[in-house]
Amino acid sequence: MKYRRKMIAWLLAGTMTVLLAGCGESGGENSDSAAGGSSAAGESAESAETWTIGFANRLASDTFLKLLQDKFVGLCEEDGSFEVVLADANNDSQAQIDQVANFMVQEVDALVLCPNDGESLVPQIEEANKAGIPVFCFSQAANGGDFVMVGISNYDCGLQQGEWCYENLPENAKILYLGGNSGFQSSIDRKEGFLDGLGDRLSDNGGDLEILSYQECMYTMNEGMTITEDWIQTFETFDAIVAVNDLSALGAVQALKAANKLDEAAVIGIDGIDDAMKAVADGEMEMTVYQDPNLQAEALYNALAETRDGNMPTEDINVEVITVTAENVADYTS
Repeated sequence: MKYRRKMIAWLLAGTMTVLLAGCGESGGENSDSAAGGSSAAGESAESAETWTIGFANRLASDTFLKLLQDKFVGLCEEDGSFEVVLADANNDSQAQIDQVANFMVQEVDALVLCPNDGESLVPQIEEANKAGIPVFCFSQAANGGDFVMVGISNYDCGLQQGEWCYENLPENAKILYLGGNSGFQSSIDRKEGFLDGLGDRLSDNGGDLEILSYQECMYTMNEGMTITEDWIQTFETFDAIVAVNDLSALGAVQALKAANKLDEAAVIGIDGIDDAMKAVADGEMEMTVYQDPNLQAEALYNALAETRDGNMPTEDINVEVITVTAENVADYTS
């Protein structure tokens, strides 16, 4: 699902001649010229017409998605040759469809999409492909159309959670899995990675680790807390709560604290948001998987800058994720 020959053919055909006018010799430079730090990049930014980017976020009130958005917009503002038009779907797939359709009417120069689900934006992506508009998916991939995915591997995030459990949970440990909405590819990938990380210790594979319950939530603290409250009433004992993201993990922490059970279960998250890092440092969470928002925003900005200059990436761009525990949390906090 990469944006390939259509985009390259469109560039060669000269459709972007007006937009790229003034880039001069810098238009064919390598990625270093798009990083914003070289004189070539500065000349391109000053001389090129403004590129308008339609940025369709799934849920701007989500702490991590908002952070990614803000970091990217900040880099574009520093550049000066990009204008970012923001839209927030607020977890509403139809609203996001309408927002992307509006971007198309506005004739934006590029689309950045954080899809609310894998399927709903596929027709819009395909329409953008036909129109020669480059498409980037950020944080979550769509299930069809040609685009470049920029971000982290959600599978690797879940894998690191599972590997931590494999190495650290006691024999015959009981696990509660706080998963994300199954309509999100990120939810599917994180769960798959987690199960693979448990390997031969998973009870389904003949091992000793048992998943007592799987519940879906919408990545929110409130839902994480509510589901955990129900679990506390249902299960007398359990050893770990593995959450699809940090916000739901922090909700689980609040529920456990209220029931005086925080010391009885390891809480594990994904994202590495500030509150989760503090919870790890304070011993309220055992670990989180850190996905650096600065590196992801920079990767997206660089990809857009290269595309503006006629060198759209031909491969997905993955940023490394890191297991953070009490032993190394100080390395990733200020």
